[in-house]
Amino acid sequence: MKNFFPEVLMAAACQIFRRSQRGLRAALFLWFVLSGSQLFAHSMSVSFVEVTLEGSRASLKYRLPMAELDLLFLIDENLDGVYQPEEVEKAGPQIDSYLQEKVNLAVNNLPVTSEPQERALWADEEDHMFVDLWQEVVLSEEIRQIEFSATIFQELIPDHKTLVLIDSEEGSRQFALDQSNQSAIWTPEDTGFWAHFFSFLALGIEHIFTGYDHVLFLIGILFLGRNLLQVIKIVTSFTVAHSLTLVVATLGVVTPNAQLIEVGIALSIAYIGLENLIEKHWTRAWHITFFFGLVHGFGFANILREMELSSTQLASSLFSFNLGVEVGQVFIVAMVFPLLLFVRRYHWRMWVIRSVSACICGFGVFWFFERILEV
Repeated sequence: MKNFFPEVLMAAACQIFRRSQRGLRAALFLWFVLSGSQLFAHSMSVSFVEVTLEGSRASLKYRLPMAELDLLFLIDENLDGVYQPEEVEKAGPQIDSYLQEKVNLAVNNLPVTSEPQERALWADEEDHMFVDLWQEVVLSEEIRQIEFSATIFQELIPDHKTLVLIDSEEGSRQFALDQSNQSAIWTPEDTGFWAHFFSFLALGIEHIFTGYDHVLFLIGILFLGRNLLQVIKIVTSFTVAHSLTLVVATLGVVTPNAQLIEVGIALSIAYIGLENLIEKHWTRAWHITFFFGLVHGFGFANILREMELSSTQLASSLFSFNLGVEVGQVFIVAMVFPLLLFVRRYHWRMWVIRSVSACICGFGVFWFFERILEV
C-alpha cells in the first residue's frame, strides 16, 4: 500500500502538467522523493512524566503510548488490536527495564532508579492507549533539585517528545524533552513566570519549524501574494485565524477530531499548491488563508491539549506558545519572500513557481491519503 501512493501521484501529476515538459520534470522529481523515503509530515509522538513534590517526597507518574511500546515488545500477542491488562502485566518487566535504560533521574544530586511500583492502562478521549506507571521517592531532606533526562522511543521515532511537568509548592514548570534537548534541571527558582514563558516560546518556535506540513502551506500562500501588501494581508489573516482556533481548542470550547484536522491540513496544502499551478490570480487571497488558518490552528492546539496544562498556567502557555509560532512564521516569511521576489525578475520564474507548487501539491495529496487511512 505504501508504494501505491507515489504511483498514483505520479499519474495525477502527469495529467496536471501534460502541457509543460518542465512541469513533468517536477512531477518526476516528486515521484523520486515520495518513493525514496518516509515523508516528514508533522506528527506527534509523546510520552508524559508528572512529578509532584511535597517536602521530601516525590511522586512520579510516567505515561507511555502503547503503540510505541507494542512496536518494541509485541505486547498485543493475539494481534486483535486491543491491549489487555494481562498483556501489559506480562510485558511489565520489559517495560520497567526499558524505562530504567531510557530515563535518568537525580534528586538533590542523588541518582534515583526508575522502579515503578504500579502500572495500569489508560485511554484518552480519542481512544489512544497509554500505560501509566507510578513511583514514589522519599528522601530524608526537602527536595530542592531534580535532574531529569530521557531518550524514550527516540530509536523508533526521532522527533518523539517527553513532556515533563513538575508541580511543587512554589509553582509548576513544564519541559519538552526531545533529541535536541534531552535533559532538564529543576530548582524552586525555576518556577517563575519568565522561565515558563520562554520555555513555551521555544516550544512554539520549534513546533512551526518541525511541522513540515505547516511550513509547506506557509510557503504556498506566499506564492499567492504579488506584492508586500498582499503578503501582509495573507499572512495576517492566517495568523488571526489559527490564533483563534488555537485558543478555543486549547480551552476545550471546541474539540474536533485530531485525525480529521490532520486530513484537513493535508487538503489545504494540496489546494494551495494546485491554485498556484493553475495561476489563478486571487484578489482576496486572504479569505482562503483565513479559512485554512482556522484548520491549522486546531492542529497547533493538539500539542497543548496533550500537555494537560494546569488552569493557572493556561493563559501564559497559550500566549507564549502562539507567540513562538508567530516568531517562526515571521522568520520563514523573511527568508522566502525576498527569494521569491528575486526569482520573479527572471524569465525562468514560472518554471520555479510551477516546480515548487507541484511539490507542495504532491506532498499535500500524499499526506491526505496517508492520513485518511488513519481516521
